[in-house]
Amino acid sequence: MKKSKRVKKVFSLLRLTIFLLVISGIIFWGATRAKGLIVERFFTTQQGIIRVISIDDKNDLPIKGAEFNIINTESGEVIEVLVTGVDGTATSSLLDYGIYELNQIRVPFPYVLGSAPDSIVSVELNEENYEVTTSNSLLDHIKDIERSENGDIAIKEVFITVPVVMQNPELPNGCEITSLTSVLNYYGYNVSKTVMSDSYLRKQEFERRDGKLFGANPYIAFSGNPRSARSGFYVYAPPIVEAADNYLRDAGGNHKTKDISGSIEEKIFEYVNNGIPVVIWTSIDQKPIRFDFSWNLFESGEKFDAALNLHAVVLNGYSGDMVHVMDPLKGYTSYKSNIFFDVHYSLDGQAMIVY
Repeated sequence: MKKSKRVKKVFSLLRLTIFLLVISGIIFWGATRAKGLIVERFFTTQQGIIRVISIDDKNDLPIKGAEFNIINTESGEVIEVLVTGVDGTATSSLLDYGIYELNQIRVPFPYVLGSAPDSIVSVELNEENYEVTTSNSLLDHIKDIERSENGDIAIKEVFITVPVVMQNPELPNGCEITSLTSVLNYYGYNVSKTVMSDSYLRKQEFERRDGKLFGANPYIAFSGNPRSARSGFYVYAPPIVEAADNYLRDAGGNHKTKDISGSIEEKIFEYVNNGIPVVIWTSIDQKPIRFDFSWNLFESGEKFDAALNLHAVVLNGYSGDMVHVMDPLKGYTSYKSNIFFDVHYSLDGQAMIVY
């Protein structure tokens, strides 16, 4: 009897001990798990993404191909480069919470890249999704564009605001040098058409020799004098390039010149798209060139058939099937593009630029 009670007592103590051990184990496991979670949360860095949206400042349409640097503000290191897609958006990889700079480093033509500090956005990343919207404007001379479904841009209208400079009354035959003056004035050079004509344009007066009329080769010098309504004719691109070069040298200018005679129409429009006005040869009335006069060239004695209705203007834009020009006889005006270029190419495509 006593032995049976002792056995029961031992079993009761054993059960209590096992129960206490189980409870202690559960408590220890729970405490350890909780401590692990706390440690895990403490050492796990919170992260988020930066999403940039690039839009046109006038119509909010997306800009494809805008490029941005994400910069670690503390180290100054570029940690990622984003390029916007067709929808005008780009998304970063996961970044640790912190302070960053978003710097636009490139924008597709024909948009204007913002300059620092306006082009730099400070980002305090403290949420899973941080969104930044940036906007860009078109270059001033780009007046209208068309955007395709894949985000590519086609330019539809251009107008470069070159100053209107009229050749009359001082230079009744000075359309070429007047057009050049307009372009120089556009680039900020304060020079007059008469100074350009009198001091920088190579000229040769006509002469009679043994009953024959001799005059200049327009590829070398102006025939006669632009100030004369009766004895002034014209000049082609090379002497206009020379006049511009001589003036720019004296003025200490940073611009350069180029004879682009013979350029195809697409190339000429490319210059205009890039904001470069073109001094270009055509006719006064946009009719076929009339060769009703001639003289003998000083250098060779060869007979030269001269154009009577030749004219030079500044091509400063286009829209649809029209080209916009600064005509030194009319001011701003427009002509049918196909007719304009037909006449232009009948004169060996004479043209020049200052850039």
